[in-house]
Amino acid sequence: MVLTLEKISNVLTKIMRVLMIILFVWMTIALTTQVFARYLFAKGFVWTDESARYCMIWMIFIGATEVVFNDEHIKVTVVEDFARGVGKKIFVLIQHIAGLVFSVIMAWYSFPQLQLASKAVSSNMSINMGIVFGIFPVVTILMIIGYIFRIVLLWAKKSDAGGEPA
Repeated sequence: MVLTLEKISNVLTKIMRVLMIILFVWMTIALTTQVFARYLFAKGFVWTDESARYCMIWMIFIGATEVVFNDEHIKVTVVEDFARGVGKKIFVLIQHIAGLVFSVIMAWYSFPQLQLASKAVSSNMSINMGIVFGIFPVVTILMIIGYIFRIVLLWAKKSDAGGEPA
C-alpha cells in the first residue's frame, strides 16, 4: 500500500510540476508580448496582463498542492526537531491534521465561491470567471488527498523519520 500511495503521489506531483511549467511559460510569453507591444506600439494588448494574472493564480495554488504532496508545507520544526519516536510522529500527525482541516474548510467554501464566480466574466478576455475560480475546488480536494496520503504514510512507515520519505 505504501508503494502504491508513493507512486500515485509521484505521478500527481509530476503532473502538477508540468502544469506549473506550462503556466509559467505562458505567463512569460504573455508578459514579454506586453512589454514589446508597449515598446513598439506604445500600447499593450488587453489580454496579456489578465492572462498572466490568471496563470500566476493557478501556479500558486498548484504549487501549494505540490508542496503538500512532497511534505514540504510550512510547519513548526522547533518542537519536531526535539521530539523522537512516537512523540515526533504524533506532532507531525497534528500538523498534517491541521492542514487537512484547513483544506476541508477551503474545499467546503470553494464550491459556493465557484458557483458565484461562474456568473461573471473577466473584464478584458471575456472568459467565464468560473474557469479561473475552478482551481480552488480542484486543488483543495487534491490537498485533502495529499494530507490523507501523508497521514497514512506517516503511520505505515517503520522508521523514526517522522514521515520523511525513506
